[in-house]
Amino acid sequence: LIVFYQLNFKPTLASRNFFRAAELEKKDFRIALSEYEKGISGNTLFDKEFRTTLAERLIFILKKIKVPENIRMLIDKKLITLKPFLENDLKIPDKNYLQSYNLLVLINEEIYLSSGDPGALREMEEISKKALAFNNQKPDFYQSIGKAKIYQGDYQGGEYLIQKSFELGQKRTKDK
Repeated sequence: LIVFYQLNFKPTLASRNFFRAAELEKKDFRIALSEYEKGISGNTLFDKEFRTTLAERLIFILKKIKVPENIRMLIDKKLITLKPFLENDLKIPDKNYLQSYNLLVLINEEIYLSSGDPGALREMEEISKKALAFNNQKPDFYQSIGKAKIYQGDYQGGEYLIQKSFELGQKRTKDK
């Protein structure tokens, strides 16, 4: 019974919270966020995946949907609380480590765009460099460093890295 509870019942409840939250997003985002919170705090074997899914969803909302400023602030706060978990996930790299790096880059970019915090840009750049140390053929991370440089006013350096990202992406497309 304990194994059934830990491996089946608890993850099912957490998943149910995620589905309920997705349904509530358009009606009441605060309640939806509370349901997401219940989903990630279920203390299941899948907490890492639930946190990653939540971070991806929140970034998607910020990038693709026009949200009121009060909702944006709630999302920013939640992303800030998710950062340490994502950073911790990188201590034991797995097959999805690039996804964690990418989410951390996007979270720091969102923090910078909403608050203007230059520390977020430095973190964005540092995380991208660490990701490139693992795989220097990922154009996304050159582009992220380029964006950080442009945000900092280094247009020439930023343009160079974005061009490098584009060329690397073109090369990868040709190789396939």
